[in-house]
Amino acid sequence: MRIGLICSFYNEELYIKDFYFSLKQFVNPCDIYFINDCSTDKSESILTNFHPQENIIRNEKNIGQGNSILKGINHLKIQGYDYAITMDCDLQHDPKEIKQFVSKLKSNLNLDVIVGSRYQKNSKEIGTQSKIRFLANVLFCDLFNKFYKCDISDCFSGYLLLNLDKFNNILLSSSYAWIIDFWKFVLRNNYSFEEITIDRIYLNTIRDFKGYYKSNIEIVADLLNTFKRNSLIDNHEYLNIITSHFTEYEMIYSKENITIDKLILDISK
Repeated sequence: MRIGLICSFYNEELYIKDFYFSLKQFVNPCDIYFINDCSTDKSESILTNFHPQENIIRNEKNIGQGNSILKGINHLKIQGYDYAITMDCDLQHDPKEIKQFVSKLKSNLNLDVIVGSRYQKNSKEIGTQSKIRFLANVLFCDLFNKFYKCDISDCFSGYLLLNLDKFNNILLSSSYAWIIDFWKFVLRNNYSFEEITIDRIYLNTIRDFKGYYKSNIEIVADLLNTFKRNSLIDNHEYLNIITSHFTEYEMIYSKENITIDKLILDISK
């Protein structure tokens, strides 16, 4: 059973060295593959000082995190790996949890996906998460659990273990909504998954979804449109869940300049 790591990055010069040396304590560097998604900073030049260049894959243009991960998956398959663990390079994902992923897999080799969930009862919060990220996870877990009859607590986690044999012919959005496409693919194919408990770590208080979007309402609209695209779900029930969610968290959304009326208009375009 060979497990390789896929670490995609874009402009992570502030974190990539610390991330690498933390990761190296738990994984043989030969099994770590970095995907540089056309960074414009010094991330790669820092990384090449201590990591084998043959394990750094460079995108000629920015293709987004999801498609970078797919590129890594295809590369690992060619290299003869059976599983991949995907990680962010900004210190949100603690490498010490890799042991927990591997232990969970060994306890059940029939699992197709293992999710590092930051919203378990015993998850600790380190740093401050943006409210829009928290609310997005609440809403989309509700939608997935309702329409796909599953039980997921963290549908935006990028800390995943994947059975490589299962991820053929998957298409992902180039935006942050790739993770919505990912879960639709997993659930439509009835892949087995389980969650493990990890901490919710946000060391960069500035970072949010806006690197991909112009406004908060554009963020939520893109995520919702991706969820609904090519999905045979009851539109009335779908809108009821969204409306109920926005009513419950109306005060927070209003501070983010998002109203349900604006959102419905945006997702109807």
